[in-house]
Amino acid sequence: RGSRSGIRENPYITDVYKDLGRTLMLTRSGLERLQKMFEKGFRDVEILSKLEKEIDIIEDRVDDEKNHILDKIYSQHKMMSPLEFTHLIELVRAIDDIADASEDISHTIGRMIYALKI
Repeated sequence: RGSRSGIRENPYITDVYKDLGRTLMLTRSGLERLQKMFEKGFRDVEILSKLEKEIDIIEDRVDDEKNHILDKIYSQHKMMSPLEFTHLIELVRAIDDIADASEDISHTIGRMIYALKI
């Protein structure tokens, strides 16, 4: 929807896309740790605990990035069309939702494994 309406032609949008790309890569690193948790956490509680802490830290960093990006979007809103503004807000929320879900899943897995190890 966005690319058909020329969103990529707005330099303010491409600037925010760069920030979103970095935030998405950070979110991906959290998902990779979640995958390791599935692969190794069931066998080793120390690895599980380490990965759970790393995912928490990553999610906090994603939240910080999200706030920075939202500040940028809101401060530049007059340079964007309503479609562009809404598009960026939706992307920020989607990335944040993924990071939040990975943190929630890691905590759930942790509670399950800790309960089984008792």
